[in-house]
Amino acid sequence: MKTYFWLTMIALLTLAIVTIFYGFKINKTADTAPLNGFDVSHWSGEIDWVQLNVENVGFIYAKSTEGSTGTDEMFEQFKSGAKSAGIPFGAYHFFSTTSDPKKQAQHFVAQSSVEKGSLPPVLDIETISNNVSKDQLQQNALIWLQEVEAATGCRPLVYASLSFYNQNMGSSLTDYGLWLAKYSNELELPNAVSDWVFWQYQADQQQVGVSGTVDLDRFNGSADDLKKLKC
Repeated sequence: MKTYFWLTMIALLTLAIVTIFYGFKINKTADTAPLNGFDVSHWSGEIDWVQLNVENVGFIYAKSTEGSTGTDEMFEQFKSGAKSAGIPFGAYHFFSTTSDPKKQAQHFVAQSSVEKGSLPPVLDIETISNNVSKDQLQQNALIWLQEVEAATGCRPLVYASLSFYNQNMGSSLTDYGLWLAKYSNELELPNAVSDWVFWQYQADQQQVGVSGTVDLDRFNGSADDLKKLKC
């Protein structure tokens, strides 16, 4: 009986050690795996939140505003849907170089209602007008970023492509985290930037549960790191 007892105890102890070891490995792998998500606008169409595989969507960003008056008609629907599905959600603003940056910031804040627990606001800079200098672009972008941070208490990020950032921004916006657009299997940072927060690595992709297309993104960290990034 004693022999049977000790054999049983050894077997149970071994099972416990194996379970803890492999459980640790599984959790560690899941925690450090790349966190993928996507961004949308009204061009993406409707999202079927029941059909969407929410377990594979680490986050969603949606276009909220453009310039000083433009709004995206699907923003509120995307925001409420992501909230109901428990998916981390953030808003971005498409920047106009010919519109007053302070008014653009006020418009974004009013329309987006950035809340505690939201992902950081994002300034999307993709174009520059011929009559606007690079210096003016940089100054206006900083005005928007500072205004939004002051109004929301949350430090925004800057979205731009690799080439646009290198050609037009230099080191003027490096105090703000980067959401890089580069459609490639390899990430390459702008010359003045040493790190990234999000990487948009594919555009116009099909996603189960979305009637249109989305842009695919990756977060530079784990799910726990994303929680720390929230407003």
